[in-house]
Amino acid sequence: MGVGKKGEELAKELFLANYNCAQSTLAGILSSKNREYKDRIKLAGAFGAGIAQQGLTCGAVTGALMAFGLLVPPGDDLATWKKQVADLSKEYIKEFKDRFKALDCSVLAGCDMTDAAVRKSFHDGGGRDRICTPMVMAGTAIALEVMRRHR
Repeated sequence: MGVGKKGEELAKELFLANYNCAQSTLAGILSSKNREYKDRIKLAGAFGAGIAQQGLTCGAVTGALMAFGLLVPPGDDLATWKKQVADLSKEYIKEFKDRFKALDCSVLAGCDMTDAAVRKSFHDGGGRDRICTPMVMAGTAIALEVMRRHR
């Protein structure tokens, strides 16, 4: 698990090691860009299961958006930096939603992520592996492709 590892592979590895979707996606993107991620993924700790287990925006999305904020060079003008981050984020969100037909975790997972018993049943029934792992990997790949197009 080091800097420079292929994004999707590291994202999957971390997700299978029980990091949340946002942490795994963030780490995969940062590692692919040869950036350190181990301390930074702590920032994404509350973004699993749709932001603090509320079934809201998927962590693959929130993790990617955090990565854009870290990876877009700040430059001298805050307004320009904010626009660049927003433009990448909008493009990413459109592509993610086009591919998966939704952004919210509960919709994507097909269950109520606010309910601890339902979340446990989803995990125990293989939903995390069947639905979330591929989404984390694809979310990482989409982010890297969007960034590649905007070099």
